[in-house]
Amino acid sequence: MNISEASVLEEICKIAARDLDVSREMQQSDRLVDDLGLDSLTMIKLAVALEDHFQVILSDETATRIETLGDLARCVAERARARS
Repeated sequence: MNISEASVLEEICKIAARDLDVSREMQQSDRLVDDLGLDSLTMIKLAVALEDHFQVILSDETATRIETLGDLARCVAERARARS
Protein backbone atom coordinates (compact mmCIF):
# COMPACT_ATOMS: atom_id res chain seq x y z
CA MET A 1 0.00 0.00 0.00
CA ASN A 2 1.42 3.35 -1.02
CA ILE A 3 0.41 6.02 1.45
CA SER A 4 1.39 9.54 0.52
CA GLU A 5 1.94 12.43 2.88
CA ALA A 6 -0.75 14.32 0.96
CA SER A 7 -3.38 11.64 1.60
CA VAL A 8 -2.41 11.49 5.29
CA LEU A 9 -2.57 15.28 5.54
CA GLU A 10 -6.04 15.22 3.99
CA GLU A 11 -7.19 12.67 6.57
CA ILE A 12 -5.66 14.67 9.44
CA CYS A 13 -7.61 17.73 8.28
CA LYS A 14 -10.85 15.72 8.10
CA ILE A 15 -10.36 14.32 11.60
CA ALA A 16 -9.41 17.73 13.03
CA ALA A 17 -12.49 19.35 11.50
CA ARG A 18 -14.88 16.55 12.47
CA ASP A 19 -13.64 15.45 15.88
CA LEU A 20 -11.66 18.40 17.23
CA ASP A 21 -13.83 21.30 16.03
CA VAL A 22 -11.02 22.95 14.08
CA SER A 23 -13.01 25.24 11.81
CA ARG A 24 -10.27 27.02 9.89
CA GLU A 25 -8.60 26.10 6.62
CA MET A 26 -5.60 23.95 7.49
CA GLN A 27 -2.22 23.96 5.77
CA GLN A 28 0.82 21.71 5.96
CA SER A 29 2.81 24.46 7.68
CA ASP A 30 0.23 25.03 10.44
CA ARG A 31 1.63 24.44 13.91
CA LEU A 32 -0.56 22.12 15.95
CA VAL A 33 -0.47 24.17 19.15
CA ASP A 34 0.19 27.73 18.03
CA ASP A 35 -1.93 27.85 14.85
CA LEU A 36 -4.64 25.24 15.46
CA GLY A 37 -4.88 25.70 19.22
CA LEU A 38 -4.66 22.00 20.06
CA ASP A 39 -3.99 21.18 23.69
CA SER A 40 -2.61 17.94 25.12
CA LEU A 41 -6.04 16.26 25.23
CA THR A 42 -6.93 17.12 21.64
CA MET A 43 -3.46 16.03 20.52
CA ILE A 44 -4.07 12.63 22.13
CA LYS A 45 -7.49 12.37 20.49
CA LEU A 46 -5.94 13.17 17.12
CA ALA A 47 -3.11 10.66 17.62
CA VAL A 48 -5.54 7.88 18.61
CA ALA A 49 -7.76 8.60 15.60
CA LEU A 50 -4.75 8.47 13.27
CA GLU A 51 -3.44 5.27 14.88
CA ASP A 52 -6.83 3.65 14.38
CA HIS A 53 -7.26 4.88 10.82
CA PHE A 54 -3.77 4.07 9.55
CA GLN A 55 -3.04 1.13 11.88
CA VAL A 56 0.20 2.67 13.16
CA ILE A 57 1.66 3.47 16.57
CA LEU A 58 2.70 7.03 17.40
CA SER A 59 5.03 7.00 20.38
CA ASP A 60 5.32 9.80 22.91
CA GLU A 61 8.95 10.24 21.90
CA THR A 62 7.93 10.84 18.29
CA ALA A 63 5.12 13.17 19.30
CA THR A 64 7.49 15.55 21.05
CA ARG A 65 9.26 16.24 17.74
CA ILE A 66 6.04 16.93 15.80
CA GLU A 67 5.20 20.61 15.54
CA THR A 68 3.30 21.07 12.26
CA LEU A 69 0.60 19.26 10.30
CA GLY A 70 3.29 18.43 7.75
CA ASP A 71 5.49 16.83 10.43
CA LEU A 72 2.55 14.74 11.59
CA ALA A 73 1.59 13.69 8.07
CA ARG A 74 5.19 12.73 7.28
CA CYS A 75 5.50 10.66 10.46
CA VAL A 76 2.22 8.79 9.94
CA ALA A 77 2.98 8.14 6.25
CA GLU A 78 6.45 6.77 7.07
CA ARG A 79 5.06 4.46 9.74
CA ALA A 80 2.22 3.28 7.51
CA ARG A 81 4.63 2.55 4.63
CA ALA A 82 6.99 0.69 6.99
CA ARG A 83 4.10 -1.43 8.25
CA SER A 84 3.05 -2.57 4.77
